[in-house]
Amino acid sequence: MDVAAPTADLDHLAAHVDMLSQVERQITRLKKARDELRSVVRRDLGGAEAGLIGGEVAVTNKTVMRTSLSANLVKLCYPRVARLCMETKPVTTFLLVP
Repeated sequence: MDVAAPTADLDHLAAHVDMLSQVERQITRLKKARDELRSVVRRDLGGAEAGLIGGEVAVTNKTVMRTSLSANLVKLCYPRVARLCMETKPVTTFLLVP
């Protein structure tokens, strides 16, 4: 951490920061569980777009086309235009320090 950076005393929020840390760990575990469960369901769907439970649609798994702009391709083909369109702006990151 930059020693010249401004600091704030958060002693009164120690419980909040601890709970936030716990929540972050839970989110990590839940995301892993979600991914594993989705994988099992998708495997059994095979190529089907919908899965039924009790005769009713319970899940869908559809593929759609999405158009996007490739920044790398623009830089390669039109480097001058890419440089003209570049912008630098501040980005703030919030991190829990272990």
